[in-house]
Amino acid sequence: MNLAWGLKKHGRARYDALASLPAFQYLPETRCMRSAHPPTIYIATCRAWPLGNAGLQELAAVLPATLVSWQDIDPAAIAARGSSARGSSARGGAHATVLPLAAWDYSENPDSYRLWLKGLQEAGVRVINPPELQIWNMNKR
Repeated sequence: MNLAWGLKKHGRARYDALASLPAFQYLPETRCMRSAHPPTIYIATCRAWPLGNAGLQELAAVLPATLVSWQDIDPAAIAARGSSARGSSARGGAHATVLPLAAWDYSENPDSYRLWLKGLQEAGVRVINPPELQIWNMNKR
């Protein structure tokens, strides 16, 4: 089932109930969304389609998340923003999540994409679809 479609059909209460189940723990920190410092969620796209398609736009509206090309998501800026919001002792990006759902142009510059993924890791940004797995999957030989 498409997440955005399911939310539209079943509503927020149903989504919150589903998000509390262990099978849905991969979703961005759903229980924190109503906290004083809700997580920042980015849906990484590509330069040709920075706003994604209709399905991604629905998902972004529901989460809420920002659709932005992966090249425009700066791990250092996320870390700096997070550190200033929570004090210098916290890892900066620990309250940010990136969903690389439409980074379709990564293959045009794979070295930059690898560096970007490593930058997210170093900044403490939560990445849905672990960077190690993405890097491993980039090797098509």
